Amino acid sequence: MTSRRAAWRRLTASAVGALALFGVAACGPDPVAPDDVDADRLAVIDAQDPYSSLVAGSADAERHVDPARAAPEGTYAVAFRPAVSTTVPLADLVADADPGSPGPALVAPAARALADTITSAGWTVALVACEPSGDGETLDLAGVVATRRFDGFTAVTRTEITETGATAVTVAPFHTDPADPWSADPWDLTSLDGPACLDGDLPADSVSVAELRDTQGLRDVLPDE
Repeated sequence: MTSRRAAWRRLTASAVGALALFGVAACGPDPVAPDDVDADRLAVIDAQDPYSSLVAGSADAERHVDPARAAPEGTYAVAFRPAVSTTVPLADLVADADPGSPGPALVAPAARALADTITSAGWTVALVACEPSGDGETLDLAGVVATRRFDGFTAVTRTEITETGATAVTVAPFHTDPADPWSADPWDLTSLDGPACLDGDLPADSVSVAELRDTQGLRDVLPDE
């Protein structure tokens, strides 16, 4: 079976390639307009967003619903998938957080609490990433990626937790995508192996933070090679 890290590096190359060509008026693929399938899928992930309870309980959280859209001409992507973006302050992720606690000390407990929130909402955590602080005892950043099967498609959600809070995006496949594009190459969000970087009931799997950051490409629909 293909290793998770190898699959993630292939994803990185694809995502970086799309970003490198973004906005270049060259001979890119023809854009593809969204249809009713994309609108329906956006409605589902909007209603079933795993972070909705956190947003409801926070005065400072922000949430944006982004419909699918065709990519600008000349880019390497053909469209952008329907997505819901969320930001939640760190203190709102940790119950009874001490306002005097340094941010990095709260990142790991916030990430564990967030993973619990995601799984309680019916999502399956597939990947975890951690970046230790200089003291080696706390985290500067943690990342969690999870998937959920709905009627007719599988969605994916990705979040980064830092000392300022959580930044998340939940994405549905575009109508030209397979119903579950995340379980095949280059994503490979099905097999779990390797060491876990967070304690608790999380999958025994981990990727580097650099690789996690390159998953911004989840929103981009790339042309078939």
